[in-house]
Amino acid sequence: MTPKTLGHKNIDDLLNSAWHQQQIARMGRGKAVRPDRGPATALAIALLTTARDLLLPRLAPS
Repeated sequence: MTPKTLGHKNIDDLLNSAWHQQQIARMGRGKAVRPDRGPATALAIALLTTARDLLLPRLAPS
């Protein structure tokens, strides 16, 4: 994958890091990498997954 840039180093690093982390997680689950998935999509998925992981324990009946 050619790194996509927005011209701001910190944001570019965050987007590309999210992309790489998501690809590694996919491989860890036995799935193929998705080189066509953009870094912004990977970041959105990471944020949604984090929100899910934070909210589910709070919503579970005690």
